[in-house]
Order: sequence, then structure tokens, then C-alpha cells
Amino acid sequence: MNMKISSYLLTVVVGVLLALLCGCTAEKKPESVSELFPVPISLSCSAESFVPEDSLAVVEGLACSGRNLVVYDLQSGESYVLFDALSGEYITRFGRIGQGPGEISSGSYGCLSDGRFVVFDDATKNVTAYDMDTLRNGARHGGFVWRQRYDIGDGQLSRLAFLGNGLFFGAGLLDSHYQYILFDSDNHIHDTAVEVYNSEDTSFDRYTRFLSNQGDLVMNCSGKRLACALNFSSNIDFLAVDEGKIRLVKSLRLKNPLYLPESSGGIYSASVTPESFWGYISLCSTDKYVYALYSDKKVMESGRCSSTVLVYDWDGNPVRSFQLDVPAFHIAADETDSRLFVSLMDEEHNWKISVYDLK
Repeated sequence: MNMKISSYLLTVVVGVLLALLCGCTAEKKPESVSELFPVPISLSCSAESFVPEDSLAVVEGLACSGRNLVVYDLQSGESYVLFDALSGEYITRFGRIGQGPGEISSGSYGCLSDGRFVVFDDATKNVTAYDMDTLRNGARHGGFVWRQRYDIGDGQLSRLAFLGNGLFFGAGLLDSHYQYILFDSDNHIHDTAVEVYNSEDTSFDRYTRFLSNQGDLVMNCSGKRLACALNFSSNIDFLAVDEGKIRLVKSLRLKNPLYLPESSGGIYSASVTPESFWGYISLCSTDKYVYALYSDKKVMESGRCSSTVLVYDWDGNPVRSFQLDVPAFHIAADETDSRLFVSLMDEEHNWKISVYDLK
């Protein structure tokens, strides 16, 4: 009888120990992206007004590469303003709004690559390139270099990157299913990758599904690594392009966006909900890292800004995080990973570009 009791107790004890061991070793899924990172490093800006204060109207984005700092700032019929990234000196405005040679649609997205600012507009299916050295030399034709028209069938793009050699990487929606598209200047699709998070959700149609898959796309200078984050989510993908194929390096998807899709009379919308949060606000990149302006705050409780900057390597591993002394709206890092440019709004609601030292 005593032997049976001892054996039973031994079994219970072993079972409890195993359960505790499994509980200790099981990886707990983080509730937010911020939990993946170490304690943030506090930063204070080294230049509160890096560019001339009267040179900006409404800032809608930043891009930096080498000695060039491009600010998205629609003013006087032109979309962008070029500053010297070392001194903050004003150089020129470019990207005239219109439909003529070298002109673009209002609100077109662009990125710096190999000394050129490449702009794309999915409404007109045009990709336009401006040469930074030409703009610096004061050319009257505004640095316009070339224009490429694309047509990829049942595809809608929210972001596009020019990889060189006639290759383009698009983020958006193809066939209501794929999030990423690799195609060439002859509109030949080389590859597609990654199923959109709501591809099987019947409450979304082709148009509202595209609207709910907007985000930000960045690449490193070699053009072989890319990162894409979805708006109003903690979803970010790290990708590589090898021999004409897209390879998903790492996907971090802790929380999908929350949208209310609606369509009526040919008008489509995907509205945020009271539970929607800002998530990834702005991305920028260098050859080493991807920088992300991120917020866990709900959309209804705060503006689209944050003082938290997360840093990943190109394999999607969390490296470090920074805490800015004021909320920022957009970010851009220089190619040496030593300075971070941010757009801020002062108490009088004037836009400023500040600089933070990262080393």
C-alpha cells in the first residue's frame, strides 16, 4: 500500500516538475513590438532647426542619401525641396505638379537611389527620375532624367522601389492575393510573394483590400534587401531579391490592421476603428539597418507621430531602440548611421527639421 502511494506521489511530482519546466522554456509571444527591443537610448536633438525655417510649408516625408536630404513639401507648385545633408543649406525645389515632361502628380511617393530621386505614381502608372547632381548644379529643366510607364494588369501599388537594370519591386496588391511584385520595364512579372493578411476575408473586395494594405517600403543601397511595414499594424517584412526571385527573409506579424471596409456607388474606403493603433509610422534605411518610427497608441487618442525609433538589421533582428525628446512625424538616417533627421512641429504649428546624433 505504501509502495503504491509513494509511486503515485512520485508520478505527480514528476508531472508538476515537467509542467513547470515546459512553462519556463515555452517562448511567450510578445504583446507589442517594443517588447522585442532592449531599454531605449534617450536622445536629445543636436540641431533644432537644421534647415532654414522659412523654406518649409507642410512636410509629408523625408529621404536622405549621401549629401542629399529631400523633404516632401508641396509648395509653389512643386513637390520636393532639396537640402545639403551636411550643412542644411537650401539648394532648390523640384518635382513640378502637372502632366508635361518631367512633371508629376501631386502627392507622388519617391526614394533616393544611386544619386537619383525616383518618383512613382500608381494613378498614372509612371515612374520618373530626377538626378541630384543636376539639381545641385542649378539646371533649369529641374533634373528630370527619364520616365518609365508600367502596366502590371490586375495590380495596384502603394510603394515602388527601382532596383536597377530595369527591375522594379512593388508593394501593394496583385490578383487580390499577393503583397509583393517583382517586374521589369517590359511589364513582365518575374515573381510574386507573401499573401496579404486579409486575402480570405470576404468583407473586403479588390479595392478595399488594396486600401487596407498600404504601407512604407525601403531598401538598402545595393537594392537587394527591402523592408515593408503596413500602416496601423505591427506587421513588417524583410525581403531579398536573388536571381530574379523574391525571398522572404523574416516576417514579424504580431497584430494585423483593424479596418472597416465600405463601398457604395463606386466609392471605396477602409476606415480605422476605435481599436486601431498607429503602429509603423515611417521607415528609413541604410546599408546596415532599418529604422522605424513606431507607436502603440490608438489612432483616436493621439496624432500620427511618435518619439520611439526602433532599429532592425536586414535579417529582421531587433538591434536597439531610441527615445526622442519630442514626437516626430517622419525620419531619415544618413548613410553612416551617425545622424537621424526628423520632422517636427513647434508650438506655433511650424514645421522644422531637427537632427539627432546616433553615435
